[in-house]
Amino acid sequence: MASPIQSKARLRTQTGCLKCRKRRKKCDEVKPQCKGCIRNGLECTWPTAADLIADRRRAPLPWKSQPSLPEVLSGLSLQHADYVALLSHFVDSICPRIVRQECRPEYFNHEYMLRLAYVCPPLMAVIIAVAAFDKETPRYDRLAMESFQFSLHNLRARIARAANAGNDDALLATTVFLCVFENLRSDTQLNLNLHLTATGALLTQRDSAETQVNPRSVTVFERLCAESFLYHSSLMMLFNPSLDALANTGYTLNWTRYFSNSQPEAEVWSNKKTQPVLDAPYKLFLLIAGVTRLARVTRPLKEGEVETWKELNYQLLEFKQTTSHDAYQLHFKAMHIMLLKVHPILPESEVMEQVYRVLQDGSSILYALDTHSNLLAYLLWPLTVLGSIAVDSQTRRLVKAKIDELARRRHGLITRTQKWLRYIWDLPQGDRAMMTRRGLRILVGGSQIGKECV
Repeated sequence: MASPIQSKARLRTQTGCLKCRKRRKKCDEVKPQCKGCIRNGLECTWPTAADLIADRRRAPLPWKSQPSLPEVLSGLSLQHADYVALLSHFVDSICPRIVRQECRPEYFNHEYMLRLAYVCPPLMAVIIAVAAFDKETPRYDRLAMESFQFSLHNLRARIARAANAGNDDALLATTVFLCVFENLRSDTQLNLNLHLTATGALLTQRDSAETQVNPRSVTVFERLCAESFLYHSSLMMLFNPSLDALANTGYTLNWTRYFSNSQPEAEVWSNKKTQPVLDAPYKLFLLIAGVTRLARVTRPLKEGEVETWKELNYQLLEFKQTTSHDAYQLHFKAMHIMLLKVHPILPESEVMEQVYRVLQDGSSILYALDTHSNLLAYLLWPLTVLGSIAVDSQTRRLVKAKIDELARRRHGLITRTQKWLRYIWDLPQGDRAMMTRRGLRILVGGSQIGKECV
């Protein structure tokens, strides 16, 4: 418990106008001019949004000195011992896994986000939900779903009360971790589109109060949230045929704000330490989303769509020239296949022949692919594309073996992918062209049974 002297100092320096804070005097907080400034003939100025954010980020972590069940979780059937165990599990086990191991040390420091959680019920609840689900016990699974529902309910209430939701860091962190939780589940992703749409809207609405203070820097927190949003909203489109959170956000969100400190794309491939989540230049993930969106078209492309196809194909060719790494080449092969599906000129017979050749090239890459060096969805994306059109048993066994290597990590996305491919592979046999066309159609458009798998 803080001493009276400590409390007094904190009050004088952390509230009120900037002049009173600088002079370490108590402020009556009357706007636009406090009595202290009037009495001393001073210009009374007040903290900006950037000042308030900086205050929150300097605040001490409450649970380090007060290890009690926080009031924000009073609506949950959660015991203090479980709270301590789950929060410790989140910090020690989960946080290191939500970023790439090669990234800079500052991306492993999640103190600010945890500080937000201590005063934000929906954020703390979804953190507990993620940690509980990761424990893999029936009791904790029940607690995970209870915490998840608690987070959703409280998030709606907080958004309704928020005067400026775009600058509410706690709201942004909550929507990001709701996406993480959805991808852990093996049953369904009913709310993933909603969570990603909300995350994109919050990132779009954020003002430049912080970046005006230091325009060359983007906070670690914002960068982590932006990369997580792009990672989920691009790669998950393949596993959820109705998902397209980037349809509008991708054009309105100021990506350079969050990636202004990125290296040139040619350098990112060899030195990825600046990126906590993404394993490639951020524009590659925008390309993946664009290719997936266009590949969903089931009719001949219209004039505007043909121009989009040409632009996407040009971007893909440019990326192919920047790296020879197996994991990236596998993505290039998968995107090539999806663009061939909607090729505006080639006859179907030629499309099928090219698809077979690209699949063969992709299979050669698979043999030497290291499945442990990338985040999960990054590898599942091209594996699912290749597996969906694999006709011969040898290629199917190869894809299955690589996915089984990933299955050692508990993740609902793996389970859904395995179910999806089993569904495609168990369909009645036919000639190679028919089975390939069917696999491509189901891949990007889904089917009644296929949708149940995701």
